[in-house]
Amino acid sequence: MCGIAGLLDLAGTPRPAAERAAEVEAMLDRLAHRGPDEAGVVADARVALGAVRLRIVDLALGQQPMGDESGRWWIAFNGEVYNFPELRAELEAEGAVFRSRCDTEVVLRAWMQWGEAAASRLEGGFAFALHDRRARCTHLVRDRAGKRPLFYREEAGGLVFASEMKAFFARPGYGFAWDEGGLSALFGQWTPFGEATPYRGIRQVPAGGSLRVDPTRIRLTRYAEMPLARGDAKIGFEAAAERARALLRGSVARRLRGDVEVAVLLSGGLDSAVVAHLAAEAGARPPRAFSVGFTEAAFDESADQDLVAGRLGLDHDRLVIGPGDIAAAFEPALWHAEIPQFRTAFVPIYRLAGRIREAGCKVVLSGEGADEVFYGYDLFKETALRAEWPALDAETRRSRLRRLYPYLPHFATGDTRALEALFARSSAGADDPLYSHALRFENGRLAQRLLRVAPQDGALPEVAAGLAGLDPVARAQWLETRTLMEGYLLSSQGDRMTFAHGVEPRNPFLAPDVTAFAAGLPRHFHLTPEDGEKRLLKAAFADVLPARILEKPKQPYRAPDAAAFADPAAGRLIPWVEDALAPASLGEVGPVEAGAALRLVDKVRRSGGAVSPRENQAFLLLLSLVLLDGLYVRGTGRERRAPRPPCTRAVLRDAA
Repeated sequence: MCGIAGLLDLAGTPRPAAERAAEVEAMLDRLAHRGPDEAGVVADARVALGAVRLRIVDLALGQQPMGDESGRWWIAFNGEVYNFPELRAELEAEGAVFRSRCDTEVVLRAWMQWGEAAASRLEGGFAFALHDRRARCTHLVRDRAGKRPLFYREEAGGLVFASEMKAFFARPGYGFAWDEGGLSALFGQWTPFGEATPYRGIRQVPAGGSLRVDPTRIRLTRYAEMPLARGDAKIGFEAAAERARALLRGSVARRLRGDVEVAVLLSGGLDSAVVAHLAAEAGARPPRAFSVGFTEAAFDESADQDLVAGRLGLDHDRLVIGPGDIAAAFEPALWHAEIPQFRTAFVPIYRLAGRIREAGCKVVLSGEGADEVFYGYDLFKETALRAEWPALDAETRRSRLRRLYPYLPHFATGDTRALEALFARSSAGADDPLYSHALRFENGRLAQRLLRVAPQDGALPEVAAGLAGLDPVARAQWLETRTLMEGYLLSSQGDRMTFAHGVEPRNPFLAPDVTAFAAGLPRHFHLTPEDGEKRLLKAAFADVLPARILEKPKQPYRAPDAAAFADPAAGRLIPWVEDALAPASLGEVGPVEAGAALRLVDKVRRSGGAVSPRENQAFLLLLSLVLLDGLYVRGTGRERRAPRPPCTRAVLRDAA
């Protein structure tokens, strides 16, 4: 696991290799937190590749960048390929000879042997640059789920790439600037979509994407997609539950591979409990578990974490977070996230990752992806109910609402008219590709009104239009995977927070065989009005997990939002936030519509942070935009960096 960066010549203009190498080393300085163990650069007159490494597999012989014995092929690799022993065996049967035990060499030799088709055979979380010196061609490749980031930008006569955008601070004469259209789309949809970023001229290789760069052109292809729901599998429910358990057991076993300890993240919910059980089952002893607890009962799941840890015999460490901790760590966590955030839940993960690294762990297993793959979100039940609403009688509507929202006060008072009216208004238009997310995106309009530019939706509506053949719930699953999961859960709340401290997250629920199997099952195996969400997953582990974990309502992981930045007793925001959102400060941030922003800030101030969910989201997007404008656009964060390990440098002769 690493951070990577590089320079690619597009103009056919050779420059001294040592000069290119030095420029990449400067970029690696901004990525040292991703790879604190060692660093390396390889360069010739046209291309330079670099990596900082977090040593996990083959600690002695996995140095990067890595080349073949001829000097023709070179790779800078960030990530882990969990099926590398199986791929290695295939390659050895075809005559390949290996010099190390690491997965990086397997990826390199797989590409040499199978070409671009190698990408689709890799199971893991990765982003890499692979250069063919003879063909003068470089491929920038990202895993199918988007677990590892990879950004690029074109500049005069070339292209630069890096695992994180902050590496571009090292480019001579470069300054960050907002792309107001991309920023508006992010405010409306919570996350960037596809190749977009909120910064002018910077793009990302999308999940499952491969960017081929040679002196004549740049071409993006998609080698893999997360599977769409099919529902065509011929299998009974009980057999499917057994199969799901077997596939997840194999997925966890593959993600336990490595030469360092692997711990687990324990949330208190079903998904992390499944992962923890399988990890404990596979190991010689139960793994260490790490959790976040909250001082506010509304967010805290400590009791359920303790229940699972006790049942499985886990060595359990919990970090308890309060609103003050979130406010104090918001800006440093945001520096690593790099883009505006609509909630604070990424901050406790940032704090927890620091605790994990202090405890001596480099790798953790996470339950992310289960809600998307096994239909865990309320969003899916809401979408189904909205689509069916016109055909249901009044009593069935109220009964479905009660099961969907048992915690809402409407049912205690017996007055559900407002809730029923909302569903009635939003039930029409089920053929709209964005139907499932219409309420969410409508809430995003408030945040978009904080910007001077007219609301923009980016490429999402056009791409989603290609899903016309799917039912509303299947479209909801696709949208949730491509927006919230890819753009936030695996990125801002995942990779970026853990790698801020040199910790690698692994996601067993996103194994290709698991996602393909789940996509083939009938919808009612996963979700019914009577039994709720994740029917199959619960059935698969009913005999090994505590009944409370199986039966409790879905509790999304949340943290205190706007309230963390308010001081209700003083009738103001906490001092540094008052300064950041003062009229003079807002006036310095080009994209901000100051009048709308000040009205929202005043409402949060007067309410002590007790505002609606959409106002919460808008406030956090505004606050993070203002802070990032200082850190990135005005460049106050330019010199922020972790100490970089010593860097080895290889200067290559003319291309082989």
